Amino acid sequence: MVNQSNSKNTLLNELSKLRQRVSKLEKSENRLKEREKTLKETEKRFRLVTDNMLDIISICDLEAVITYVSPSVKNVLGYDPEYMLDKPIFDFMHPDDLEIVKTSFQEHLADFSPGKANYRLKHADGHYVWLETLGNPLLNNKRHIIGGVFLNRDITKRKNAEEMLQQSEARLQYLMSSNPAVIFSFEMRDTEITITYISENIKEHLGYEPAELMDITFWRSCVHPDDLEKLMTEASSRLLEEGRSVDEYRFKGKDERYMWLHDEKKVVSRDQDGTIKVVGSWFNITDRKKIEKALENSKKKYRAIFETSPDYIVLLGVDGRIMDANLAVEKISGLSREELVGMYFLELGLISEEDIPMHLENVSRLLKGEQIEPSEVDFVDKDGKQHWAQVYTTVLREDGDIAILVVSGDVTELKKAENEMKAALEEKEMLMKEIHHRVKNNLMVISSLLSLQSQYIQDKEVLDIFKESQNRAKSMALIHERLYRSDDLKRINFGEYIRTLTTDLFHTYVVDPSLIKLNMNVEDVILDI
Repeated sequence: MVNQSNSKNTLLNELSKLRQRVSKLEKSENRLKEREKTLKETEKRFRLVTDNMLDIISICDLEAVITYVSPSVKNVLGYDPEYMLDKPIFDFMHPDDLEIVKTSFQEHLADFSPGKANYRLKHADGHYVWLETLGNPLLNNKRHIIGGVFLNRDITKRKNAEEMLQQSEARLQYLMSSNPAVIFSFEMRDTEITITYISENIKEHLGYEPAELMDITFWRSCVHPDDLEKLMTEASSRLLEEGRSVDEYRFKGKDERYMWLHDEKKVVSRDQDGTIKVVGSWFNITDRKKIEKALENSKKKYRAIFETSPDYIVLLGVDGRIMDANLAVEKISGLSREELVGMYFLELGLISEEDIPMHLENVSRLLKGEQIEPSEVDFVDKDGKQHWAQVYTTVLREDGDIAILVVSGDVTELKKAENEMKAALEEKEMLMKEIHHRVKNNLMVISSLLSLQSQYIQDKEVLDIFKESQNRAKSMALIHERLYRSDDLKRINFGEYIRTLTTDLFHTYVVDPSLIKLNMNVEDVILDI
């Protein structure tokens, strides 16, 4: 009996333990089912998330072979997910990015660290897409790395925008570096000025590196002392009140020489904290300033010549009104410059009425572009005295404006001297003609006396000598006859003289002209006696 009772108790105990184990197994099975259910729900949510993400989720093993890729790869790269599975991600990568990404992939897997990379993958249609990838190592239950999980985002538009921005910045930098103007910007707050930018071409224009002039204290030390106070007060005041300032001042370059700068500044913004942001530009106008100074000196010089010239100089408009006149015109007209300016030139009464049409015709021809010769006119001054003048008229054209410059040189004394010389010359010519006439008469008398005397000479040799002397006297008389009848008392037509003399000699010595014929071939030659 005792043994049966013990066996029964033992059996009951084993049965109780068995029930406990079954209960535990049931609980374990329920927990496993719950886990499976949770895992399925998690996987469902994961699929839901990954299938609807714009970014690509991918998983690669240690050889960078794709083991999973989300459906969004179709939208980004144009591939079906199944096409990319079991292929190395490097097969799709741009050759220029391959080595860098491979190195980064191995480094981050080796030290269990997350990584980030930008690279290009080939799209199904052949073009490349920029991706920004964030990666984390993928671990198994034993905390061993078995691959990586990657979030890939399409940044093609951003990259294109960055590239366009870089190109735009490069173009802007080129334009600013090649621009004749130096571009700068600064900020003002109260009395403090902070220079924020100076273009690189400042070295070409002023010799400084941009960093050197970023110091406002150094910048101020380069401004000419005579220009600094005005620039810092008036220019700053205009900039604050009007939002714009244009100034010209001298600035010391790197070579210690001062140059003139044209400075334009404009306010681009005013912040709530009182900060004013300004952009501006510098132009080197040293050459222009030199030209302006030379032009000013030239104007002063020619103004002095204009004022002190003894010639009468008048500047007229095309309507005939006087625009300017020099001191000589004031004296001859008895009017001041203020009275002369605005008057019609013909109102002065300096030109005789018979000469007015000629002057108007000359002006008309000048305005048409024709050239006219200087003219000589007479006029009467304020005291009624007659003057003679040589008039030169020129058309001046500048920036579309037309003016007429009249320069008249007083030749009254020259005219008087010329008239006196003409009178003296006429008197001298009359005297010379009278002398030639009397010499000719005296020689003809001698010739006649020789002719009378020869009638009493029987000796042929002596008679020939007398005829020779008579002919010489007639030859000399003929010269004086020609001079007397000529308009030029200093020269004679030797050809005509030879013809006349030969004809006289021919008739003197030839008894019968029918037996001898006279032929002459003599050119007209003017000889100075």
